[in-house]
Amino acid sequence: MAGSLAEEFVTYLVADRKLSPKTIESYSHDLAQFGEFLSSKGRDIEKPGEIDYLAIRDFMTYLASRGYSRRSIARKQACLRTFFKYLCSGEVLSANPAAEVATPKLEKKLPQFLEEREIGVLLQQPDASSTLGMRDRAILETIYATGLRVGELASLDVSDIDYSVGYVVIMG
Repeated sequence: MAGSLAEEFVTYLVADRKLSPKTIESYSHDLAQFGEFLSSKGRDIEKPGEIDYLAIRDFMTYLASRGYSRRSIARKQACLRTFFKYLCSGEVLSANPAAEVATPKLEKKLPQFLEEREIGVLLQQPDASSTLGMRDRAILETIYATGLRVGELASLDVSDIDYSVGYVVIMG
């Protein structure tokens, strides 16, 4: 980690923002990487008033030249935007230089799907002669018929089902 401002920021992420350990690890790494980049350019992350949007944009360009995906670059940029916003809230900075840098457009991924015959094979897998098999088949059929996500189905309660009209209330 680069120093006290970065360490305070990570403490803020843990204590105040209560981010997941994986996110905190990623943001810590991203901030350290930015600090190293700044050092190679004769700048210091501990002097944020000397960091402008051009330095951040140069870092994004550097990452792209190293083969980082747009998604990784966008996450690193989100880390820097959050870091500088934190510094603004603590009145270390008056303006967030990362806010002026455009976020890279992310490639859109199409969802993968199964063919109808593959669905038929999948639905035949549970052993319908056992209680667990009937449950598993009901789960698969419900997901297939409704388009529910697994997490939505898992969070259903009996009270979410209205048998009289044949509805299930889903909170997604």
